[in-house]
Amino acid sequence: MNSNHEVAKPKIWKMLLIGWLFAYLVVNVVFALLGPYLTDLRPLVRSGIITTVLVPAFGSGLPAIQRKLYVWTIR
Repeated sequence: MNSNHEVAKPKIWKMLLIGWLFAYLVVNVVFALLGPYLTDLRPLVRSGIITTVLVPAFGSGLPAIQRKLYVWTIR
């Protein structure tokens, strides 16, 4: 099946901007919420807990945000 219709590709700089803004927001929220509880822990334990929260947030949240903003990214 050969189609002449091509799917518009999003602009890379817009996808990077969305990713950076999402990461900035999530990292700051996680540090604000968990930071006070993690101050007494060793750095490796602290970073392990933070990445355990951040990685799933990025894995599920970022694609959802990119889908919502798809029309903007192809303009």
